Amino acid sequence: MIVSVAAGGYAHLATLGKDAGDGLEVRYEALEPGKVFPRMLSDAPWDAAEMSLATAYILTDKGDRRFVVLPVFPSRAFRHSALYVPTASPLKTVADLRDTRVGVLRYAMTTAVWLRSMFANQYDVPAESMHWLVGEDSHHPASVSPKIVGSAAALEAMAKAGELDCLISGRTPAAFEQGHLRRLFPAFGTEEKAYYARTGVFPIMHTIVVTRAFAERSPDALRLLMARFESAKASAEEGLHNFDVSTYPLPWLAAYVEDARSQMKGDLWPYGIEANRPTLEAFGTALAAEGLTGRVLSPEEVFHDA
Repeated sequence: MIVSVAAGGYAHLATLGKDAGDGLEVRYEALEPGKVFPRMLSDAPWDAAEMSLATAYILTDKGDRRFVVLPVFPSRAFRHSALYVPTASPLKTVADLRDTRVGVLRYAMTTAVWLRSMFANQYDVPAESMHWLVGEDSHHPASVSPKIVGSAAALEAMAKAGELDCLISGRTPAAFEQGHLRRLFPAFGTEEKAYYARTGVFPIMHTIVVTRAFAERSPDALRLLMARFESAKASAEEGLHNFDVSTYPLPWLAAYVEDARSQMKGDLWPYGIEANRPTLEAFGTALAAEGLTGRVLSPEEVFHDA
């Protein structure tokens, strides 16, 4: 059975297409995730593809049943590093963001949802207390009125010129490299570890969706595909257990890995609902709190745990 999959070129997906003797022929196409999302939503040219976590929840909330969502999470990241302010800005902490101009590519993008949840819950700075500028129009609650400025490049230019007080960007802006912007959290790693210790949440950015037509045509394929994702992840993790050779081009890798293991006390990158329940429940709560979904969706309502 042939299964076409489109997702980012992640190390933990590299062996996805390796023959496992399970009857699946997985044809994995490594593409920029931002290019996969709109194509999958438009005409679903693949059987399975990477998708924004926020989109998966919002589609479920709207009753859109085109996809079956698998609890496979190719991209996840703490986002304290994604907050940038002009170098000379007086802003020192999230608490200073009240009544400021904050820019982000899309209001409902997953990174922004996670950060606004942190703003509200940890710093008592609700989304409505800021003025939002976005590169592109997207789903947003009636309580905010984002101003559309045209693109990510426009947002970065505005931040560089001091026309934005804070820029949210998962990608490192060129203006940061050039010294025009600084991170709001210079010691972001320390902040992220403290966040995880306090909440038990390791933010998920993207998930995997399968077309419902494929799932209904080949119900056993969902279980087999889940196993393939787990196997590919395990293959990538082998390099994190053997430091005799340089599997990844990163100095001090052993120290990083041992520190992460001591912090997380378990699987560093778990798939499945139960292993990710605190994170998934926190995200469902965050979406509903903002009015991006009509109610809090449970993980079981969103994901098919094959």
